[in-house]
Amino acid sequence: MAVAAKWLEGGNVSAALANGVALGFAALALGLRLYRLAAQSLWYDEGISLNLAGRSVADITRAALADIHPPVYYYLLHFWTRLAGSSEFSARFLSAASGVLAVCLLYRLGRLLFGRGAGLSAAAFLAVAPVAVYYGQEARMYSLLLGLTSLWTLVWLRLLVRPGGWLGRHRRAGWFLYGPLGVVCLYTHYLAGLVLAVHVLGTMLLRLRQPRQLLGWLALQAAVGLAFLPWLLNMSFGQIDSFRRGAAQPSTVDVLWRMLDDFSVGHLAEPNVALRSVLLVLLVLGLLASPLAARLRWQASALAFLYAALPVAAMLVVSSQRPAYVARLMLEASPGLYLLLGAGVAALGLLADRLFNRLSLGLASNVAVSVAVLSCALWPLYPSLQSLYYAEGWQRDDFRGLVGYVAANAKPEDAIVLDAPGQVDLFRYYFRGPQAYYPLPEWAGMPAGKTQEALAATAGKHPNIWAIFWGEGEADPGRVVESWLDSHTYKTINSWYGGVRLVRYVVGTVGQQRQLDVRFGDSIRLRAYAWQASYGRPGEVLPLTLYWEATAPIDARYKVFVHILDQNEKIWGQRDSEPGGGGAPTNAWLPGKEVEDRIGLPIQADAAPGEYQVELGLYDAQTMERPAAFDEQNRTLGNRVLIGPVEVK
Repeated sequence: MAVAAKWLEGGNVSAALANGVALGFAALALGLRLYRLAAQSLWYDEGISLNLAGRSVADITRAALADIHPPVYYYLLHFWTRLAGSSEFSARFLSAASGVLAVCLLYRLGRLLFGRGAGLSAAAFLAVAPVAVYYGQEARMYSLLLGLTSLWTLVWLRLLVRPGGWLGRHRRAGWFLYGPLGVVCLYTHYLAGLVLAVHVLGTMLLRLRQPRQLLGWLALQAAVGLAFLPWLLNMSFGQIDSFRRGAAQPSTVDVLWRMLDDFSVGHLAEPNVALRSVLLVLLVLGLLASPLAARLRWQASALAFLYAALPVAAMLVVSSQRPAYVARLMLEASPGLYLLLGAGVAALGLLADRLFNRLSLGLASNVAVSVAVLSCALWPLYPSLQSLYYAEGWQRDDFRGLVGYVAANAKPEDAIVLDAPGQVDLFRYYFRGPQAYYPLPEWAGMPAGKTQEALAATAGKHPNIWAIFWGEGEADPGRVVESWLDSHTYKTINSWYGGVRLVRYVVGTVGQQRQLDVRFGDSIRLRAYAWQASYGRPGEVLPLTLYWEATAPIDARYKVFVHILDQNEKIWGQRDSEPGGGGAPTNAWLPGKEVEDRIGLPIQADAAPGEYQVELGLYDAQTMERPAAFDEQNRTLGNRVLIGPVEVK
C-alpha cells in the first residue's frame, strides 16, 4: 500500500486515487464506529455527560468548574442533543464523527510529514484500532479531543512546513485559526496542554535558526496558554487530586508495554507477543524513515516521535508518583504513534522497492510486500473488534438492563436506594417507574449516623428496598449503606450488571428464636434460627435469620446454602451467600461472639401450595467441600441440617 501510494504520487490522477483510498479508510472508520452504536447501555460517565448537556450553558460552566473535565464537550453535546435528541445513538454519534475526522486528518498529517503511503498506513491503523473505536462509541470527550488536537496539529504543521495552499495565501488568517482552535482544545480536556507542549518544542526544532519567526510562534502559543489561565484559577482541583488514588503502582516498563498493547489490540484484550514484535520493528523503521520525508528529512521522524513521546513521558512521570495510566488519557498521543507505524510500513515498502528493482521484479511485488506488512499488523486487531462488539469482558456496565429488571419486578410501594449519589444522573435517564428512590449517602462524607437514620426511615415506609451499588468505594468507603441493610433487612437477589450491582432487600423484623445447637466441622456452631413468618407465596421471599458462633478460629471462608425442598427433595428456592450478606466472612469470626446472618430465601414462582422443608449447611468457597454436621448429642447429620416446615400458600 505504501509503495502503491508512492508510485501514484506522479500526478493529479495519483493524488485523486490516494485521496480515494483515504476516504475508503474514513468510510471503514465510520462503519466500525456506527455499528452497534446503541447496543450497549450508557454507563456512569456517559450519564454525567447527558446530565450536564441537559442544563443551560451557564449551569454547565459552573458544574464543569467542580468536575474533572473542562466544558467544551458538554457545550457541544448540549446543542447537539437539542438538534438530534438524547438517545444513546445520538449522544454517542458526536464521538463517532470526531473519530472519523481524526482518521482523515491523520492521513493529511502523514502525507505532509512522510508522504502519501505513510499517511494512508497511519490512517488505516487509526481507522481500525479497537481503542479508538471503543472511545468513538462513548458519549465522552476523548474522541472529540483526538479529532480537535489532530486538526490543531495539522494547522500548525501546514503553517510551519508547507506555506502553500489556502493557509499560505492567508497566513495571517491561519494564525488566527491556530490560536482559537488551541483554546478550544484546552477547554475540551486538560491533556491538550501536552499537545501544546509538543507544538512549542516542535516549533523550536523547526525555527531555531529563524529567531524572528520563532519568537512570533512562541508568543502565539503563550497566548493560547494564557487564555486557559482564567479557567485554571477558578476550577476545583479536588477531583483531579483524587484520581486513581489507591490503585496498584505499575513499573515504567509495564506502562510502556500496556500502551503498546492498548493502541494495537486494544485496552481490554490480551497482549499479543508476535504483534508486539512487528510493531516494534515498524516503530524503529519509522524513526529511521528520513529518506521518505522529502520536505523535512530527519525532522519528520523527530516531530512524529515528539508527538507520541511527550504525552507518554508526562504520563510516566505522573505514574511514578501515583498510578494514573488509562488508555483514554493517551488518545491525544496516538496520532504520533500511528504516524511512526505508517512511516515504518512505508520504509519497508521503499526497501522492498529497491531490492525488487535490483532483482528486476515488477511493481506488483512491491505492492504485495506493503499490503502484506500492513495486513500482518492489522489482522490481529480483528478478533479484538469482534470482542468489542460482543464479548462480555468488553461490555460497559449494563445500567439499562438493571433498571429494566427493577421496572419489571419491583412493586409500586418498593424503594430504590442508589449507593453513591452520582448514580442518579444515569438512573433518571432510564427509570420511568413509580417507585421512590433515595441517593445515599446524599453527599460524599455524609456522617454515618445520618445515613443510617435515612435508611431506617426508608425501611419504615417500604416493604422492599432495591439497592444499586456502583463506585461506593469512593462515596461510601465505610460500606455504611450495605452494612446497615445487611444487618437490618433480608438480602435476596445479588446480581452484577457489568460493574454495577443490584441487590434486593426484604424489610422485616426478627421473629422468636428457635434453638437448634448444630455443629459444623470442628469450629462452627449454629445456635438458633428464626423466621419472620414460616410461610409465603410463590414468587415471594421467606425472611430467615441464622445465629452462628465460632468455637475456635476459622481459616476457611465458608458460604451458607439454604434450599427449600419438597417431599422428593426437589429444590424450590435457593440462596447461597457468605454470612452477613458477605460482610461477615467466617475467617473473620471471633470465638464466642454471635454472628447474626439474615437471609432472604426466594420461593420459586411455580412452587405449588403445600408444606416444604428447608435444608441448610456450609461449603468452602474454594474447594466446594461441605463440613459434616452434628447435633447436640454429637450424632452425625450428614453435611446439612433440616428445619421447618414452611408453608407455601
